[in-house]
Amino acid sequence: MYYFNGRTVLRKPAYYFQKTLPGSKIMISLTPMTEVDYQEYQERLIPIYAAENVKAGNWAEAGSVERSRQEYSIFLPQGLATPGHYVCKLLNELA
Repeated sequence: MYYFNGRTVLRKPAYYFQKTLPGSKIMISLTPMTEVDYQEYQERLIPIYAAENVKAGNWAEAGSVERSRQEYSIFLPQGLATPGHYVCKLLNELA
């Protein structure tokens, strides 16, 4: 499992915290996204971002998905390899 200390990814045990119900615990872990995770995330995110902008009246429906893809690429131009960015997924499991 990983956690962040400023800009450094450190390998540490997952963090546990007590839930409100007695005797139950949830394990939370923050892990770097793999390339497969990132591609799946983009496949879900891009159409949603396009639909939200169409609904808000910012964009026409025609071409909205391509525009969403272009705008998204501005944020992480090199994908997971974009310098200074850490793209992670947050996982929770019952312990």
